[in-house]
Formats: sequence, structure tokens, C-alpha cells
Amino acid sequence: MNISQKKPQVAWQAVFTLVMFLVMYLPILVLAFYSFNQSEYSASWEGFTLDWYSKLFKDDRLISALKNSLIVACSAVGISAVLGTLMAVGLARYRFPGKFLYQGVA
Repeated sequence: MNISQKKPQVAWQAVFTLVMFLVMYLPILVLAFYSFNQSEYSASWEGFTLDWYSKLFKDDRLISALKNSLIVACSAVGISAVLGTLMAVGLARYRFPGKFLYQGVA
């Protein structure tokens, strides 16, 4: 067989990765699609609407929970950034017992 006539082979890792992405993200896409459905039930499509999102943003409890979640997330990011920077500087500049252990973890 001539080398130029070989069929390209698809690696099983690529197929597995594609299937896993579909399994993970297809339900999210379906949920996002049906969030614009006018019907209260997702069994049938009755038309496009943004009513569910207007109800969502009018609920004070959800807005309060969103604010609290953002405060916690921003605090965690700030603390992690400071500690990570200090660890990186310490690992780069100083010699101390167990340095190789920390470098292996990082």
C-alpha cells in the first residue's frame, strides 16, 4: 500500500474525550435551552420567553445569596493569590528543609 493512500486513524483518546465532553456538557446545554421555554414543564416547547429570568432577578433571597456567594468567592481568590505568591517567592529564593517536597507538590 502506498503511504500517501493511508487513511487517517482517529485515536481512541480523541473519541473518548469527545464522548465525555458530550456527556458532561449536553445536559447543561439542554437545561439552558429549556430555560427559555414558555411552558412550566419542559416536556413540550411552547415558545420563547424571558419570564423565568425576570422572576429570578426579582427574588430578593436569590439576589442576597448571590451577593454572599460573590463575597466568599472574592475573599477566597484574594487569600489564595496572596498565599500562592508568598509560597512561590519562598520556594524561589530560600533554602529550607523540605523544599523539594513543596516543589513536588507545587
